[in-house]
Amino acid sequence: IRIYLDLQDKSVRRLDLFIQEIIDLSRNARQEVAVEAINFHDLVNEILETYAYMPEFRQTKKIIEIEQPHNFYSDSKRLKMILGNLVSNAMRYHLEWSQEKWVKISIKTSPEQATIEVSDNGMGIAAVHLPFIFDMFY
Repeated sequence: IRIYLDLQDKSVRRLDLFIQEIIDLSRNARQEVAVEAINFHDLVNEILETYAYMPEFRQTKKIIEIEQPHNFYSDSKRLKMILGNLVSNAMRYHLEWSQEKWVKISIKTSPEQATIEVSDNGMGIAAVHLPFIFDMFY
C-alpha cells in the first residue's frame, strides 16, 4: 500500500505542477509587466524549493553561481516562470545512466542587464526541435 500511495502522491504533485504551469502561462498573456527589484538569490531558492518534492531533485547536484553587485529590475513572476521551466526540464530529462546528474544556474548582473545561463548534463534537445523551442506549448 505504501508503494501505491507514494506513486499516487508523485502523480498528484506532477499534475499539480503541470496545472500551475498552465495557469502561469495564461496569466502571463494577460498581465502587464510589473517591474520590481530582483534578488536572484531569493528567486533561485524559491524555484528550487518548488521542485524539492521531485525524486530527481534529490539526485541532482545544484550548482548556483550568482554575481549580483548591482540592483536589477525586471518582472519577477516572468523570470521565475522561465527559470523554473528550465530547472524543471533539467531535472526531468536527465540521462538515466549518468553517474552524477547536475544542473548549473549562473547569473551575472549589471544595472542594465542580467545574463542567466542554465546548463545541465541531460539528454539535450534534438536538432530537429531547436527551431520550435520558443513556440508556445511546443
